[in-house]
Amino acid sequence: MADTNDHQPLVAVVTPVYNGQPYLARTLACVQAQTYANLVHVVLDNASTDDTPSAIAATVGGRVPIITQCNASLLPQVENWNAAVAMTPPQARYVKLLPADDLMRADCIERLVAVAEANPSVHCVTAVDVFEDRVKPHGLDPRRSVFEGREIVQRILRGQLHWLPNHHVFFRTTPERLVRPFDPAVNPGFDSDFILRLLLQGEMGFVNAPLLYTRYHKSTVTADYAAHGALLYTLIAAIRRYGGDLLSPSEYKRQCDAQLRLILRHVLIWQLTGKTQIAARNLQHLAELGFKPSALDYLACILTWPPHKLRKTIREIADRAVSPRRRMTEADFLQPISR
Repeated sequence: MADTNDHQPLVAVVTPVYNGQPYLARTLACVQAQTYANLVHVVLDNASTDDTPSAIAATVGGRVPIITQCNASLLPQVENWNAAVAMTPPQARYVKLLPADDLMRADCIERLVAVAEANPSVHCVTAVDVFEDRVKPHGLDPRRSVFEGREIVQRILRGQLHWLPNHHVFFRTTPERLVRPFDPAVNPGFDSDFILRLLLQGEMGFVNAPLLYTRYHKSTVTADYAAHGALLYTLIAAIRRYGGDLLSPSEYKRQCDAQLRLILRHVLIWQLTGKTQIAARNLQHLAELGFKPSALDYLACILTWPPHKLRKTIREIADRAVSPRRRMTEADFLQPISR
C-alpha cells in the first residue's frame, strides 16, 4: 500500500459483512476490478456462521490487498460498521463504504477520487445508484459536480431530493471520522445521519453516472426495517435534529406535520389489516421522538391523504418527463468499461 504522498492517494474500500456468502463473492470481485490503482479493501466479518470466511480467503492475494478480521462475537450493526471503519489504514485519504451485497462499477473509485481531488472543500462524493435494476432519479442538477453541503441538507429535510445512496458513502478522512463515525443512537438511519454531518462541514461532490449498484432482498437489514416501518422515521428524526437551524419555524413545523401524517397513514393501515403490534411499536417510536398524535392529527392524515396521493402522482409524472425511467441489470452494470 502506498501512502498519500504518491501520485494517487490511498483509498480504503470498507465492507462490513455478516453471513454475506450468497452475494459477497461478486462484491469482493468488483473491488478487485477497479481501474484505480492505489486501493486497499478492508473487510470485517461480524462472526458469520455461513461460508463468508471462505469467500474472503479466496480473494486474498489478488491485485487489491485485503485487510480482514473476524469478530469474536456478533456485534450490533452500527458497532460493526464503526469497527470496520476503524480498521482503515491511517494513511488513507478517502474511505468508500461498500456493503457486502452491493457493487461498484469498475471506474467508480477513479471517478469519485477525481471529483474530490479537484475540489479540496468537498467532504464526500456520491453518484447515481442502480436499485433493483432501476437507475434511480436523484433530483440533483446533472450539470454540476459540486454542491454546497448546507444547501443539500436543506433540500433533504424538505423532501426535495429523491435518492441519495448513503450506504455507499465516499468521504475524505480525518482522524475523528475514523473513530465511531456512526452514531448508535441513530438507528435506523445512522449512515444518513453521518452524511448530514459531513455535508454541514463542507461541500458534496457528485458524478452523474451509474457507478453504484444496490441489491435489495429480504435478508437485508434494510428490508427488515422497511417491513416494520422503521425507515419512516429517518427523515422526521433528521428534521428534529437539524431542522431548527436550517429551516424557518414555519417550514420546520410544516415538514414535521407532513412526516407525522405520513407515519399515521401507515399506522392506520397496519391497524386496519390486523398488524396491531407493528402499529403499536410505531406509535411508541413516535412518542420517543416527542410526538403524541391527537384525534385531530389522525383526522388531518385522512383528509390530506387524497391530495398527497395526487401530488405524488403528478411529481412522478413530471420526474419521468424530465428523466425517463431507465433499467440496468446487474450483468449490464458489470460490463467492462470502454476506454
